Amino acid sequence: MRNITSHTYTQSALDENVRYILEDFYPLVRDLYDTLKARL
Repeated sequence: MRNITSHTYTQSALDENVRYILEDFYPLVRDLYDTLKARL
């Protein structure tokens, strides 16, 4: 993902990054947090 936007600052690149963060990355981090919190 970083390579796509490292030198591109278009609205479509921003929209794609925001979608990725909200739909793919954040749920993974949230699940990891919940798993680790339950184990500690």
